[in-house]
Amino acid sequence: MSADLSSLLTASKELTSHLSRPDLPSVNLSLDQIEALSRRLASRQPGSSTDADRATYLLAQAHVDVSSLNNSIAHLNPATTFSPLQPLQDTDAAGYLRVAHEQNLISTIEEGRKETQEQFYRVLEERSQRDWETKKKRVFEELGGKVGAAVDLRASTHHRGNLMSSVGPNLSLQMQSKMMAYDRVVLDLNAARLRGVSYPVVHAFIDTSLSVSSDPRNTQITQMFHILSKITGEPPALPPIEHAGAHILNTPLFERKFARTYLGDPDSRDAVALRQTIARGAREALEEQYWDVLERTVHSRPSEARLGGDPSVANKVRAFLLVRYYHGGEWEDKIELVAGQPVWARLFYLVRTGHAVEALGEAVQYQQAIENREPSFVTHFRTWVESVDRRLPKAQRDHLQAVYNAHMLHSSTVDPFKLALYKLMGKIEPGRRSVPLVTGTTEDWLWVQLAMVDEEESGGLRALAEVLLGYGERHFEGPPGQAGSRRGVWASVLLMCGQLAVHLVTPRMLHLTICLSRRCDQLKPEA
Repeated sequence: MSADLSSLLTASKELTSHLSRPDLPSVNLSLDQIEALSRRLASRQPGSSTDADRATYLLAQAHVDVSSLNNSIAHLNPATTFSPLQPLQDTDAAGYLRVAHEQNLISTIEEGRKETQEQFYRVLEERSQRDWETKKKRVFEELGGKVGAAVDLRASTHHRGNLMSSVGPNLSLQMQSKMMAYDRVVLDLNAARLRGVSYPVVHAFIDTSLSVSSDPRNTQITQMFHILSKITGEPPALPPIEHAGAHILNTPLFERKFARTYLGDPDSRDAVALRQTIARGAREALEEQYWDVLERTVHSRPSEARLGGDPSVANKVRAFLLVRYYHGGEWEDKIELVAGQPVWARLFYLVRTGHAVEALGEAVQYQQAIENREPSFVTHFRTWVESVDRRLPKAQRDHLQAVYNAHMLHSSTVDPFKLALYKLMGKIEPGRRSVPLVTGTTEDWLWVQLAMVDEEESGGLRALAEVLLGYGERHFEGPPGQAGSRRGVWASVLLMCGQLAVHLVTPRMLHLTICLSRRCDQLKPEA
């Protein structure tokens, strides 16, 4: 076998012995180069007569005169156009360098691709690890204390590991007291379940969240419990066990009473009623929360409020308006005065704080002055307040729409509170969701959206939920970790629009999950 290979090598060298020049070095070509040059040489060889005959036949079918073309080509001088066909020499350094250059480019591109891919996965891993450590720190802060010095938060490499295994037994006394306070509520809930009676779990968690800490950052979780209590209609206390059978709230229907409807057909009548209940409960919760803000504002600035000895709701709203919009002896520019009073602002804030009946009383008190500027307003307002679902008949809504289009839509001086009242009563332009001076905070904006929800038109609460989900968490809470970010607002938004399957990242959110599972049965464990 070796003799055959040696003879082949000798014969191949003799084939090019007449071409070699001793004064020039030889060039060794690789197999890839030899194949490429061979194919290029074969492509330059002239075709056989059979190929020419076939070409002539095919061109004749296409009405091409081959003989005339041959004559035309014969008169061309190809010497200056095409390089003459010459045998390849072993000294073709240009061809060798060209192939080597192409191979270098390919290998460089491949190496760059691999390095980029490795760097991407490395950065992704580092960022995931950093986010996990940040979330763990937030969990410990929510629990109310710091872990011991022996526990290094950055030591964990398991993103979904057991939380308590990474914390260890070194819990502070403050943290343990908070955990025990919430544990007592869960124990009482389990005891009530074993006895077969209902338990006001939402209000129990509200009381616990208020008692364990006075930190203002904990207000958001308390507000979420409050919203849930208004949505579910859970009473703050239940009758004694011996009288449980005589009270309808202690029947088995009180527990998970919304489960079948929420998880059933979303277009059924019960589902529509449930969405109306959710919107109404969330709106009432925001109204109660704002009333608390109003009272604290008035009490914190008594000299500006000038409350006096009248403790009525209308007088407190009047005092609040003095603090908020009356400066230097003058009202703000866009506040329209009716009979010398900011009647539109009074009516709006009475409605905003859940005192619609008192607002109707104010409207009746200033009815003559109001009717001189806005005829039929008090009549429409009375119908709207007395309506169970805050919905006017179509004729009255059309009238409000006409007034709105004629005098308010393109006006730059209209009182924003009058504009808001017309929008609320007529449910006008639900797509234009902001009103100056009215929707200045997230809670105000959400209240206006919930007050304008109409299950019979514009998609109702489901359409609002789609809009809010499109905004996303960062729109309401801001970038995580930055100053001014509001943790927990996004969970409240999801609650108020009926998207109760929230993402839980803190221990006290777990308690909210317990409330939802007991009252609504809407959170399912993820696989």
